[in-house]
Amino acid sequence: GGIALYPDNGLTANDLIDHADRELYQAKRRRNSISPVINDRQRAPRHNIRSLVEIRLPGSPELVPALTFDISAVGIKIGCQDLDT
Repeated sequence: GGIALYPDNGLTANDLIDHADRELYQAKRRRNSISPVINDRQRAPRHNIRSLVEIRLPGSPELVPALTFDISAVGIKIGCQDLDT
């Protein structure tokens, strides 16, 4: 699928979905090859990722997991952190 980053690629969910959709179709036109677009943010030092989906709370420099998951013998459990801001 396509990838969109907040706030670089959009400020609303619809903007982010539209951007990811455009990236997906661009990849399909290239026959599913990987052609990353490099920008200044991507050249910056990387953060350790604890979750596939992380957010930065207002006023905080730290990234926190927005989704958590647990794979166990009985299946997979997925949760979403409640962000009452």
